Order: sequence, then structure tokens, then C-alpha cells
Amino acid sequence: MDTRTPAEIEDSERRKAQVLRLRRRRWTFQEIGQALDPPVSRQRAHKIYADALAEIVRPELDELRKEYRETLDEALREAWQISERDHVLVSHGRVVRAGVPAIDEETGKAVIREGEGAPLLDDAPKISALGLVKSLVESLRKLDGVDAPVKSPFGGGFEVNVRIHGMDAEAMR
Repeated sequence: MDTRTPAEIEDSERRKAQVLRLRRRRWTFQEIGQALDPPVSRQRAHKIYADALAEIVRPELDELRKEYRETLDEALREAWQISERDHVLVSHGRVVRAGVPAIDEETGKAVIREGEGAPLLDDAPKISALGLVKSLVESLRKLDGVDAPVKSPFGGGFEVNVRIHGMDAEAMR
């Protein structure tokens, strides 16, 4: 039985709504905790968020998943574009160029004229973007439930029951 006053219940619901709103804007739990009045720790902000998610009905949860999917899809497109572009190598604020072989007119010896050739390419941004692509794909797989459940090394003898608020149990069968 809930022993809170109506004002405390209303304040709790207001905080949950505020936490959900800020999280949808991609605020960190630290930022959310500081924004609440009175401020709370990042752990408490996360707990408020988890409690609010547990109360979300199915259509709202689907909308939230859709928003996350759109964000991840956009980030994935950007990461692929970055990985497909050529990036010039920069050192100390200047583009690094391949030297041009030449003959020194005074000495007659072969030299390399630095900074006159084609710019050298840097693979680091491509490698970084591909790492981000991998991470985003993993997030999308989790969001869509594509990954197979992980098997526990422990034996049987226990059972897990999951209850989704706002969902008809018969509809899931």
C-alpha cells in the first residue's frame, strides 16, 4: 500500500516525466540528476528513469524504441560516410605532403622537396568510424532483439518471470 500523500505522488510522477523527457534529449544521468529540484545523484536519476520505464505502456515503449532506432540509424549513416571518405594526414596544424624528388641545382644531388607533393592520407579516422559502425550495429541488434539469448553456465532449477506493464499476457502467446 502506498503511504505517500497525493502531493508526494504527484511530485514523483512529475519527476519521472521530467527524467524521461531529459533522457530522450540524450542527457546523461549525471546531468539529469543535477537538473532535478532538488538535485539527486546520477544513480538516483537512473533509478527514477528505470521506474518510469517500468510504468510505460506498450505504445509509448514502441515510440521510444522508434526514436532510439532513428537516432542509431542516423549515427550509422554518418559513421559509414566518414569511413568512406579520404582523410588527409595533419601534423601540427599542417597537411603532411609526400615529398617531390628533384635534383638540387647547386649541388647536383638528388633531394626531396618536402611539402610540395600530394597530401598523405590518414587511415585513423576510417578505422575509428568503422569501430563506431560496429558499436552502432551491436546497439541496433540489441534494440531489435536479434541476438540469441546468452546461455548461463549454471544448471537449471530456477525460473524467471517477466511482467510488462500495459501488455496483455495472452497477446504475447
